[in-house]
Amino acid sequence: MFRVTRTLVCFFVSTISLPQAIADDVRNDDHTVSVEAANVPATRAGGTARLQFKIINHGNEAVNLRSVRSDFAEGTRMTIFDPFLGRRAIDDLSVLRDETLDLDTSHIRVELVSLTKDIEPGTTIEFELVFRRFSTTAEAHVH
Repeated sequence: MFRVTRTLVCFFVSTISLPQAIADDVRNDDHTVSVEAANVPATRAGGTARLQFKIINHGNEAVNLRSVRSDFAEGTRMTIFDPFLGRRAIDDLSVLRDETLDLDTSHIRVELVSLTKDIEPGTTIEFELVFRRFSTTAEAHVH
């Protein structure tokens, strides 16, 4: 009887700690999302530039994009076009599991606002995607 109780206790303790371990893995795993085809038009300091890219979610669950950051801009803006309400700001953007969201052809936009310096053709700029549980960086080619 002692061995069965001990086994059950070990199993019970392992089961309790398992969900936390899974949550930590998801929270720290930035390799489930990739960014491709990132580009931005050449724009003068003080202007606004549309940042275009594809977000690919390779993971088993949806991820939520909270914001985009870049040292080249004082701020960023995420917007969505609604045919009845027009273009409006959004604070959160879900990318479903196994989804590719193309922000080049989509009704969703990410803009770099109040550029702090000129972005010149032929160069690249780094930007950060801030998701609910992690963040990742990418580079956009300036054209």
